[in-house]
Amino acid sequence: MKSLISDVEYWIRDTKEIIKLAEDDDDGATADQFNGYLAEYQKLLWMLKSYIS
Repeated sequence: MKSLISDVEYWIRDTKEIIKLAEDDDDGATADQFNGYLAEYQKLLWMLKSYIS
């Protein structure tokens, strides 16, 4: 389970970086799409952490 949590945290870091790059390039559509992914990843991380608590 801890390995899965680590993977999701990695996805979150990468997704935040992609959002920043998209915003820097004035690509609102891509930033918006990845903001949706980010919300899902953060929700998944919360659920995984809650499961092991």
